[in-house]
Amino acid sequence: MNAQNVEVFSLGLEHFVCTQSIARVKVTQPSNWRKHLHGIRLVSDSLQKFYLFNLWNVLFVSVETPELRHITVDPGLESVEHIKVYAPKMKRAHINGSNVLRTISLQSDKLSYLELSGCESLDMRNLREQLALNRNLVCLRVGCLSQDSLLLDEDVIPNLQEFCMLSDFACEAVHLRSPSLRFFHTDADNDLITLNHIYITANHLCKVALVGMPALKTMTVQCVSVDSIELNLCSDDQLQLDSCIIQALGSIGFLRLFDCKVNLLSVSTPVARTIVLYRCSVSDYALQMALHGCPNINHLNLEKCRSITKVSLEAQPLKFLNMFGCRDMHRLQLDCPQLLAINLGQCPPNVKVILAGVEQELASLCDRYQIVMPCDNIRWSHDYPPQVYVCG
Repeated sequence: MNAQNVEVFSLGLEHFVCTQSIARVKVTQPSNWRKHLHGIRLVSDSLQKFYLFNLWNVLFVSVETPELRHITVDPGLESVEHIKVYAPKMKRAHINGSNVLRTISLQSDKLSYLELSGCESLDMRNLREQLALNRNLVCLRVGCLSQDSLLLDEDVIPNLQEFCMLSDFACEAVHLRSPSLRFFHTDADNDLITLNHIYITANHLCKVALVGMPALKTMTVQCVSVDSIELNLCSDDQLQLDSCIIQALGSIGFLRLFDCKVNLLSVSTPVARTIVLYRCSVSDYALQMALHGCPNINHLNLEKCRSITKVSLEAQPLKFLNMFGCRDMHRLQLDCPQLLAINLGQCPPNVKVILAGVEQELASLCDRYQIVMPCDNIRWSHDYPPQVYVCG
């Protein structure tokens, strides 16, 4: 098939549409596409966008066009095994392999966005080769692949900035190592029920946002600095983490874990602005060891961590401490000279507060600090500085 003077080309089982004239194309009746079309070869001097869908018997797709900017292969190519695209100016590719695609070849000097889903038959060596060849790739969105463990390193994705796991992502482990990585996240309508382990190594991470991974057991992040890390199951269940290890050589801006039971929590960084463990189950000893790794924390929020019974904290820059709803806590020992406010709302009324080695009466602290008393029902936001709001 040779197409000339075409800007948008759409080919499907139900219809065949071209926006401008196509030379030497003979269009058969739509019902014949399913029966007789087993391959597509398209050569064009001006095609810019190309869409494929509902071509059930097509085994291969070959596209050669120097002006192509965007290709989309939607579900419905239920027999396609090979896709080859030569398009030096192509910037974006969306490919659904219908779980039968075996190889892809994307030859572009400008490919920056690649989305792969339904690729459980895709040869992983072929995938790694294609990623390594497209060194300008900035965003990679991945669904189902053919291996249980996905390993991508700086040789394969040297300039990758964003990695997203789609709703059909089915790997058990992800190992991602890229100096330019900025954003690691999920984009799932459904839970990722197979993912057990995440390992990330990067320089400066802007955001790690992980939602809906009920099977996650270990998460390790090693970086120079990270602006935000958030882990949230978004359900009534509690995430059972064997280990959560965050190592930032420079700083952590914001770390928040929702509804997690953590057996080993390690947070190692010279500067941490805000750490939130919201409704988390963590032992006193595990918490103590975690806090030893980040002595320069500004805002610590342990709201509704009901397994905590005592907290001992020495942090020079700590300004805000939120213990709201820690109903079993009986001892709070602090050596924090810059402390401004403590929230003890819904804590036991007889909680012992020891500041700089001296036990204090709660009433006597009101002159020096902003205190939310155990009898109060006042919560703080997770911002820095935290905002006050009254529970209904």
